[in-house]
Amino acid sequence: MDKNIISTFRIKGFGFFLLLSMVFCLDLQGQSDQVSDSLTVSQNRAEEASGFNQEEIITKQKLFSTTFYVHGGMFEWAHTNSSVALDPFPSYGGGVAFNFRIVKWLELSTGASLSLQTTEGNVAEYSAAMPWIDDEGDAFEKRVSATGVEETQKYIWAEFPILIRGFVTVGRWDLFAEAGAEYRLPVKSTYEQKGMFTHQGYYEEYNLLLDNLPELGYYTDYPKWVDETDLDLDNVLLPFAGIGVVFPGQNSHLFLEARYYFPGNDPFLEKQDILFPGPEYNTSGALHQNLSVMNQGEVTFSGFRGILGIRF
Repeated sequence: MDKNIISTFRIKGFGFFLLLSMVFCLDLQGQSDQVSDSLTVSQNRAEEASGFNQEEIITKQKLFSTTFYVHGGMFEWAHTNSSVALDPFPSYGGGVAFNFRIVKWLELSTGASLSLQTTEGNVAEYSAAMPWIDDEGDAFEKRVSATGVEETQKYIWAEFPILIRGFVTVGRWDLFAEAGAEYRLPVKSTYEQKGMFTHQGYYEEYNLLLDNLPELGYYTDYPKWVDETDLDLDNVLLPFAGIGVVFPGQNSHLFLEARYYFPGNDPFLEKQDILFPGPEYNTSGALHQNLSVMNQGEVTFSGFRGILGIRF
């Protein structure tokens, strides 16, 4: 066979092979693009369905949100009279908050809540003496003492906090620190008290000690108790600081918070010079009712609270 014919045949065969290869590659490329487009669409749909699109989460964080929460913690009263021992006590309740995300990293919040708490206090032993005037204008020395005093106080508070939060975003979590103040109004507050009390009057001019005359208001180791009676107290303003974390969700955000309340003002405005001063003007001891131990000295309120809630 002629060599020119063979060469021509080989060239044509190689060209036909190249043409088939190009057609096959173009077909594979088209299929690859279709698969890639399908994966992209599926991924976008998955992100939309899951609710974890990062831009969407950030946008939600900047909007107004409402929070419902429960809280619990330990609080205590501090008393300047060392004879009065007030044990730390649990506090629990719940409330609602309204949050305004000014920018991505800053938020204002306010709201309202209720809390319940019970305080247990006691006075193991106490005594005091001070100059006094009787109902006839004569001067004498008032002598009082008490042993085994137990007092239970119950409070229901309405609380109105206002605070500012600063945020740092770590992945899908928002970490925050906060500072603010809480205005507390006593909705209901009561106390009960029992113990042994002494109230004597010593007239130095006559070297006379009035004792064991309960109908005139003088007695020694006299058992007395106070049934559940309202406490008279004013509102409390408590500064606080806290930290917490917000977890993202599709329609809501779970959050955890720890808050410490610094000592605030003394809400007990009616004060006595001494504990358990006894009856005035020779009234019967049986009719006399002691005020709370909180009505003497200075007291302050502080404590710790944990908060669990959901943002919508």
